[in-house]
Amino acid sequence: MGTLSLEIIPVQGKKISAELLFGGVYAKAELLCAKGVEYTFDTVEEKFTSLMRDYQLVKSSDFGYQVGLRLSYYLLKNAGLELDLRMQDLRNGGTFFFTGAGLCIKL
Repeated sequence: MGTLSLEIIPVQGKKISAELLFGGVYAKAELLCAKGVEYTFDTVEEKFTSLMRDYQLVKSSDFGYQVGLRLSYYLLKNAGLELDLRMQDLRNGGTFFFTGAGLCIKL
């Protein structure tokens, strides 16, 4: 998955900063999906005697967009806490919501 974003900084103070993110998303995926399962069970011995699985390889690539918000609160002059929220919507690939938090340092 790759993104290209534009950031707008509506709030930038000494203690608090907020950034809005807008951009495009490209995602490429390969996954193995189970199409079917067939099995036989022996009721006398109470165990499975055979198991057959059918898988399908699914490949897809999708374009979409993302929007996000990054909030930073500086407890010290150059160090603080950060909260990052993003939503990505792919044309045929679904919608994803990402959250993250951590420490941030101003250099």
